[in-house]
Parts: sequence; C-alpha cells; structure tokens
Amino acid sequence: MDDSSVQAFLEQAPLCADHVAAKVQRFLKVHQAPVDGNGGSAPSLPRPIVLVTSGGTTVPLERNCVRFIDNFSKGTRGALSAEQFLQAGYAVIFLSRHGSAQPFVSEFQEQLGAETLTDTFELGSDGSIHVRGKVQAQMAAAVAHVQGVLGQGRYLQLPYTTLFEYLKYLQAVALALAPYGPSVLFYMAAAVSDFYMPWSDMAEHKIQSADGPLTLTLAKVPKMLSTLRRCWCPAAMLVSFKLETDEQLLLRKAYSAVEGQGVHLVVANELHSRKDRVWLVQQAAAAQQQVAASQQQAAASQQQAAGMAVQNIERPPHVAVIEELLVAEVVASHQQHMRQAAEAAAAAMAQG
Repeated sequence: MDDSSVQAFLEQAPLCADHVAAKVQRFLKVHQAPVDGNGGSAPSLPRPIVLVTSGGTTVPLERNCVRFIDNFSKGTRGALSAEQFLQAGYAVIFLSRHGSAQPFVSEFQEQLGAETLTDTFELGSDGSIHVRGKVQAQMAAAVAHVQGVLGQGRYLQLPYTTLFEYLKYLQAVALALAPYGPSVLFYMAAAVSDFYMPWSDMAEHKIQSADGPLTLTLAKVPKMLSTLRRCWCPAAMLVSFKLETDEQLLLRKAYSAVEGQGVHLVVANELHSRKDRVWLVQQAAAAQQQVAASQQQAAASQQQAAGMAVQNIERPPHVAVIEELLVAEVVASHQQHMRQAAEAAAAAMAQG
C-alpha cells in the first residue's frame, strides 16, 4: 500500500492532532541544544529520545462510539521498557492507551484493587493515608524515580484510545521528531489493530440490537511503518514488534517486516513465552556490526536465515523482567545507528 493510501486513511476521521504536536514541541524545547550562530546547522539533542508506543487500540463500530473491537494488551511491555529507557538516560515520549500500564507504577496498577487496597495503604485516625511498611520501600523508590525524570523534563505521556487516534498521533510525533534524525528511536510496542471499520461505513449512533443479527465487513489497516521510515522520520531508528502463536510463522513475519517495511530491528515474541524469551531480527550485516560494537553480544546466540540475523534473548532467573535485557540490546543497536550516521555525515562533509 502506497503513502497516498496511508494519508487517505489518516484523513477519513475528523480528528485533529494539533494538541499532540504542540505538547511534543514544548517537550523538545527542554532538550534542544542551541543552534550555532551560522544558522545552518540542524537542531540537535544532548541526549537520545525514544517514542515508546504501548497498549492496545480500539476499533470503533459507531461514530458516536459505544461498541468497539479491542485486544488483550495491557501495555506492560511498553511500560517496563519505558522505565529501562529512562534509566539509560533517554528522553521518553510514551504514547499509551488510556488506562494501560504506566512506567514505575505498572506493578502497583496490577496489584491495587478492592481486596488489596488495605494491604497497601493504612488509614489513620485523622483521615490521613500511610503506605504500609512492607511496600513502603518499593513505593518510595518509584516516587524517587518519577520525581527525577519529571524534574529533568525527560518524560512526556500522550494518551490515546482508538486506532484513529493512535495513528494520527504517531504521525504528529514523528513529524515533530524528524529534524533530530538518528538521535530518535521508535520503539513500537503497541498492539495495533490489523483491521478496522472505515469511517464512511460506521453508523452515526449506537447500533440497535433490534435491527437483527450484525454482520461486519472490516478493512485492512494500511502498513504505516514503511511510510514512517520513508516520509515521516526517515533518519530515525525503527524497532517494531511481532506477536504470534506459531514460532515459525513469527520469524517469517519478522523477516518480512525488515525486508519489506524498512524496519531496523524486529522484536519477535511468541504469545505464551513472551515474558521469558524474545528474538531480535535484523539484517545480517547490521547484526555483525552490532557484535563488534557491543560486549553484551558475546553471550548471545545468533543464526543466519535468508540474509537475516536472529538473536535469542532468554530471561535468567535472577533478572526480574526480560525488558532489562531487551532494552539494553536495543540501546546498543541505537548507539551503533547514531555512530554510523555521524560517520556518514563526516564523510560527506569531507568530500564536499
């Protein structure tokens, strides 16, 4: 599907993303390095910046939406990964589903409920609330982390709900980040719907059950990643995710994303083992350069398939979450991406 089809998809719903673009521009001003006095250099960032997308997207069935199609994603991987990027020194834009897991509090979000609320908090006789001792250190650490990144202006959260919002906001953020080139990383962990109800086919108001059985014809969502790579933010590094229940199909689809959509790195995960094992798929040449650049690759298993390199990452018992290992590898790959871009720019200047 070509870029004009992508644009037609984005324009079909009456949705404005100007407020998102404005928030991103304000966020970038905090980090933007001064431009030299010659007026010719592009803006730069003192630290790399990552857009982490997280959570599922809803597919509305009515324009005034009551009913919608959803998926099971809670956004845990995106939230945990955002934590790791923040700890690695990145500025993080977190494009996440309303109500999905959030960095530093994802565990508390899952734990808190009617039965566990009193296990975490204690109500004083004066009406004050205190954190109980057994979780106090954990919550204090989370608050300290959040205060630190917010105080440095390194975190921006942008919420979405529908598929239309997600893709429109993604475009707005990508266009705002485009001037910063290879310093930008896209980490596309959101579970994006593959099918949707075209806006022109939607009922204006709630579909009535009295009208009888409901038959839906859904259209395929255009592949945005190739447009992101070619048009919206071409110099950035792009990491996408694939989730399947069949391991062989999973790797074939990961190869296709690298070859057909220009994705630099695909994180492939199988449904039932996704918290303990992932595969990193990229072009073989890029993987060889990464091996030379990263000491962490020494213990990684690599295999060649159809010009691709596949690295298997498994979580050992002493590592709490696999995102610690995953994000470390992605950061190493992004550092290599930035080095290569700087070397290419220096070579071009020397020749010019």
